Amino acid sequence: MTNAITPLVYGLLIGKSAEDYNLFFEKVSEQDNFQPESIMTDFETGTIKSVKDMLPNILHKDQIIIGFDLICDQFDDDADDLLEYFERACICVPKRRGTGRKKPQVDHRLWNIHDRVVAIVPRPNNSVEDWHNAFADRVPISHPTIVKLGEKIRREQSKFEVDMTKILQRHDIKTKKACYRKSDERITRLANSFDPTQLDQV
Repeated sequence: MTNAITPLVYGLLIGKSAEDYNLFFEKVSEQDNFQPESIMTDFETGTIKSVKDMLPNILHKDQIIIGFDLICDQFDDDADDLLEYFERACICVPKRRGTGRKKPQVDHRLWNIHDRVVAIVPRPNNSVEDWHNAFADRVPISHPTIVKLGEKIRREQSKFEVDMTKILQRHDIKTKKACYRKSDERITRLANSFDPTQLDQV
């Protein structure tokens, strides 16, 4: 596996609302049996709401609260502010009365990447952002006509079709730097050795 990111669909949306993304996902679903195993996105609320609405089975479960509590015990008191912020924003703080916890500001299913690491798929969307920036450099006009933009997308697609052919023939294509590959391999080893019954040994 090359662990390469290759665009398969280009979406020219008129906005960033959930409705815009819903229309996009509907069109993609009409063309093919669109059943992704995971979706990587930044924290745009329109995209997140649309994924929850259109692809409700994409978000997964976890044992985050227990692990977080055990990890917190390992920190000195000077990290309390950071840990409290993280708990409030990403984990969910305990309710004042009764049992349970309040909903976090950012759903843990959006930032927990354990399953992506184990599946050896990219974790952050840096490569997608890099592609967007490089593509923007290749289209030096702020507001190109649809014809000029279409030409640039066709050229870009030709490059990716060559990459896809190489991937299908099991050839390597240009991948990330060695230091990033080593870091990814280490993170994957750690994730694969994770044992939820041994959380107290973290």
